[in-house]
Amino acid sequence: MTGTSTGYNSHHNNSTALKLTNEEVALLSATWKKDDFDWLYQIGTDIYSHVFDIAPELKVFFPYVIEYEKAGKDWKESKGFRTQALRFVQILGLAVEKAESKLPDDESSLHKRLYTLGEYHRRFALKGFKPAHWSGFCAAVKTTMQKQSETMDSLSGMEREIACVAWEKLSRYIVQRMEQGYFGK
Repeated sequence: MTGTSTGYNSHHNNSTALKLTNEEVALLSATWKKDDFDWLYQIGTDIYSHVFDIAPELKVFFPYVIEYEKAGKDWKESKGFRTQALRFVQILGLAVEKAESKLPDDESSLHKRLYTLGEYHRRFALKGFKPAHWSGFCAAVKTTMQKQSETMDSLSGMEREIACVAWEKLSRYIVQRMEQGYFGK
């Protein structure tokens, strides 16, 4: 694997352009098990568990989590959570595919979808949602995927570090594009 840049950023000098090296793209692909439903669900669960550990106040945006907790049940078993976890990993999967495709941002369907998702989150502002809350998801993705890469014997220590950086870049790209939608930029 090489560390050379792919040069497939949007032709605009856009701070939200996804900038990854060929090696980072290869490691995103290597650490993403797109065809393993159980693995994908576990990744989504791990990400949300980490988010709720670092910011339990975010549970208010997920009524099924609060409902299950009040009933003494495991919120991870709720239909609402299962759906949410899978939606989240679907976005991560689309982002990996976008990185693999090398399409410029403005030609990627993900770019528009993330913008629309940001617009959608405005409706939660009255409940106290702020785009700054998304930073917890970046941290959770990085931590979860770092732990995942540590289970992959086929990766060297350096490749694990590079994969972690790539996941951080990918999650920041997702959040920055959603922020553009949230703020209407």
